[in-house]
Amino acid sequence: MIYITGNKGFIAHHLTEELINNGYTVTGADIKDIYNTDYRKKGVALSEFATHKPEMVIHNAAQVGRLLGEYDCGYTIESNALMTTHVAQSCRELNIPMVYLSTSEVYGDQGKHICFEGGPMTIPHNLYGLTKRWGEEVSVLYCNKLQIIRLCMPFGIGQSAGIGKAAIINFIYNAMNGLPVIVHKDSGRSWCWVKDTVKGIRMVIESGERLTSKEDYKKGVGIYNISRTDNFTSMLSVAELACDISGASRELIQMIDAPKNQTKIKILLNKKITDMGWAAKTNMKEGMEIIYEKLKIDP
Repeated sequence: MIYITGNKGFIAHHLTEELINNGYTVTGADIKDIYNTDYRKKGVALSEFATHKPEMVIHNAAQVGRLLGEYDCGYTIESNALMTTHVAQSCRELNIPMVYLSTSEVYGDQGKHICFEGGPMTIPHNLYGLTKRWGEEVSVLYCNKLQIIRLCMPFGIGQSAGIGKAAIINFIYNAMNGLPVIVHKDSGRSWCWVKDTVKGIRMVIESGERLTSKEDYKKGVGIYNISRTDNFTSMLSVAELACDISGASRELIQMIDAPKNQTKIKILLNKKITDMGWAAKTNMKEGMEIIYEKLKIDP
C-alpha cells in the first residue's frame, strides 16, 4: 500500500490514478477535507502511518505557489516546513520509505543555465521555493530511505483559474472569456503534461535509487527532475497558442515586466529520468486543447 498526503490535490489525483492502474493499492488523506489528519499537528502523521501501515509514503501535501505562498507566511511555513518535519520524523520512526514531491523552485534563479540534480542552487525568490527546499533538507535529516522528486511545470485537467494559479489555465480561461492575457516579458518555461509527470513519479518509486545521507543529497543521489528539456517555450508563445486554440484575438495579450520575486526562465535537465526509459507523450498544444475542451464543458 502507498500512502499519499494531500491526496485530493492536482498531482495526487492523477498520481493515484496512475498507481491504481498499475496494480497498486493507494490510500491517504487531505488536511483540507479531514480535520483529524492535519499533519501539521504533532503525532497526527505518526498515528496515520501506524494505522494504515503503508509500504511507502509519498509526501505531496503543501501550500503551493509563488503568490499564495506569500499571502499567509505563517501558514506556508507550517504547511511546507513543519508538516514535512512531522512526516519525515514519522517515516523514520516507523522505518517507512518516503518520497518527497518537491519543485523546480528549489534551484533558485539560475538564469538560462540548465539545472540538474546535485548542481548549483541559490536562494529562491519566494517563500514557496524556500520552504520546499527546507522540506527537502529536513527530509534528508530524518529519513533513512528517501527519494526527492523535483517537478517542473506540470499542467493538465484539474487545475483551476484565478490569482496565483497556473499560467496555462489562466491564459486559456481569460482568452475564452475575452479577458486580458497577462504575459511577463522575457519569461519562458518547459511544460510537462501531468499524465507524463505522474508516470515519471511511478517509475522513480519503482526503480530509482534512494538517498541515505547528507553526502548523497549534495551529489544528487536519489533526486530526480521530472521535466521536459526538449520544449522550452516563451510565455508569449504560450499566450498566443491559448488565444489561437480558443479562437480569441491575440490583441488580448498584454506584456508586463515580471515581478522581482519570480524566476523568469526555468530549464531542468531530465537525463536521469529519461535514462530510466521515461519519455513525454503529450505535447503542449495537445494538452492545451484538452484543457480548452474541458473548460467549454465545465468552466
